[in-house]
Amino acid sequence: MRFFYIALTILLSFQLPAKLNNDQVMKIKDLYNESLVLSGEIDDMEQRALLFAKIFYDSQKQLSFAITIAHLTLGIDRASRPERAIKFFNRIGFKDLTSDWLFWGKSLRRINQKMFQRFYFAYRLSELMTMNGFSYDDIDATDFSLEFEEVLIDVDQILNDFITIHKSVSSGTILSDKIKHKIFENFVYWEHISIIQPELDKIYDKLHSVLKYTLQNVPSRNSEKYFLEPLFDLRTTYNLSCFKDSETYLRTDNFLDPDDRIEQAIFFFDQIKESIDKMSIIECFKDSYYRHNIPQDFFGDTEKFLEDYRLKILRNNKISVIN
Repeated sequence: MRFFYIALTILLSFQLPAKLNNDQVMKIKDLYNESLVLSGEIDDMEQRALLFAKIFYDSQKQLSFAITIAHLTLGIDRASRPERAIKFFNRIGFKDLTSDWLFWGKSLRRINQKMFQRFYFAYRLSELMTMNGFSYDDIDATDFSLEFEEVLIDVDQILNDFITIHKSVSSGTILSDKIKHKIFENFVYWEHISIIQPELDKIYDKLHSVLKYTLQNVPSRNSEKYFLEPLFDLRTTYNLSCFKDSETYLRTDNFLDPDDRIEQAIFFFDQIKESIDKMSIIECFKDSYYRHNIPQDFFGDTEKFLEDYRLKILRNNKISVIN
């Protein structure tokens, strides 16, 4: 009998994951649908940039890198549409290079769409987890679609960091710079290793030799400054002087190397982070390099504009608003 009680005590000490109730399951499904709608179509780069900016404000600026991703999204949009270069390649009969550039550019915008959807869903799901006290392990993937299960696996690595952000926001505390920087580093590794690199590998295999070589041997900044940008409106760097100074830029020698991209992303963020809490980070959205003219209301009451912008998209798509 004593053995029975010992065995029972041991058995009861192992708790099975709590089953989410129907209301929680429905809220998760609604958040998933919300993330799909807000990620927009492949070419909706301005929309995603503005919504990245909204996350920056929703986190009380503690997810500071969200605002830099907003700028990078607009930068990718411009760089992925080198219209002058494409017209030139087409005119001189470089059909493979023309088709490669068009395919490459659209693929970069599609990766951005996928990354935003994962990022936004993880941020909102972690908020729901924080408010309702359930964990990742409590979510039964069989309650959802196969597509949802794939997304759930993708976001697992960043949920705990986002929960840390939400707990800080709800308690009115500010995370230390060390913790915020570690969250940023975790995100960069997740973004480039789990989301971007698998997609780039698939894209690279479909390109012809000239663009393949160029991506692995990115032209120098001087080549950009004196040749590529003046003649073809092509940039090999990401550089906005209003961040800090004209020498602050993001560039990789081999765009296909994730370690190179990660190293440069961390360096770039460290260089501009002093501008993030200043008005300059918002004024940078007026940079002439960008294709889009951000609505003037964005530069007034920015937080109100961004919330109204999100709600308008959801209502236009008949999506329930989850607070």
